Amino acid sequence: MARWSYDLCGAEPIIRDMHAEADTYVAGEWAAEGKADTNTRGLIVSGEAMLLAGFVGIFNEAITTTTDIDTATTFTSANLARIIINPFAVYRAPYDLAVLITAAGAGPTFTCGSGLGDASMGGSWLYRAGDPGAGELDLVEDSSVSTTTCTVVTSNTATAAFTSASTFIIIQGVGSRVMYLGDAELSTHIDSGQDNIGTGGAPAWVISNYIQTTGVPTTPLNASWVGKIDLDVSGVNVVFSSDVCFARGNSMIKELTLT
Repeated sequence: MARWSYDLCGAEPIIRDMHAEADTYVAGEWAAEGKADTNTRGLIVSGEAMLLAGFVGIFNEAITTTTDIDTATTFTSANLARIIINPFAVYRAPYDLAVLITAAGAGPTFTCGSGLGDASMGGSWLYRAGDPGAGELDLVEDSSVSTTTCTVVTSNTATAAFTSASTFIIIQGVGSRVMYLGDAELSTHIDSGQDNIGTGGAPAWVISNYIQTTGVPTTPLNASWVGKIDLDVSGVNVVFSSDVCFARGNSMIKELTLT
C-alpha cells in the first residue's frame, strides 16, 4: 500500500477528517476529489483507476463510510475518514505485479492507444513477469510511438529476447511522468505518455525507484540491478516501489491561478 514518506517542504503529515463517498477504504489507499458530473461532487473518493477530478492524498485509516451525498444524512460522522492531505507530500508506493502488459514482439513492442503510448520511456525499467525471460529486470534507453505501436529499446541486451508471449510491468523512471493508480498501489499502463493526463493518468514527479527482496532491504534501483535475472525464483518475493509526488495533479494546487 502507499505510505507517507516525507514532504518536499519539510512539513509533518497534515491529517484531516474529510467526508468520503459511501465505500470501504484501506489505509494507504489513494484519495481523490469526486467528479463534478456525478453525485460524488463534494466528497472524497478512491483514486483507483483515476476516477477523479483531482488528487488529494491517501487514506490514513481503514474505514467503511455509510452515507452518500444523495441522502439527507450526508456530511455526518458516518462518512468522515482521516486523510493525509499535504499537497507537496511524497508517497512511497509499490507497483502492482498483477497488472501486466503483454508484448507484441521483440524489442519489446506493445500495442497502445493511437498516439498515446509513451515516447519518453528513457530511464524507466521493465520487469519481466512472464516467460520468456521471467524474472529479468531491464533498463530502458529509448522508446518511440508509431500509430498504435510503442517500441522500446533497452540499454542492456536482454538475456531472453522479448516475444509476443512476454508480460512485464513498467517502473516509471525518475522525472516528470504520468502515473496510473490501483487502489493503494501504482499500476503499469500502455498509455503512460504526457498526452494521457486527465484521461487515465495523473501528472506526477518520480523522485526515486526502489527494489526489495527477501533478505535484502529496500535498495535504490541503480546500475547494479541492470540486467538482473531470476528475480522471480521461489523465496525472493521481489517488490518494486517509487517515491512519487502528485503536486502537479493535486486538487488544492491546480485550483490556483497565477496572474
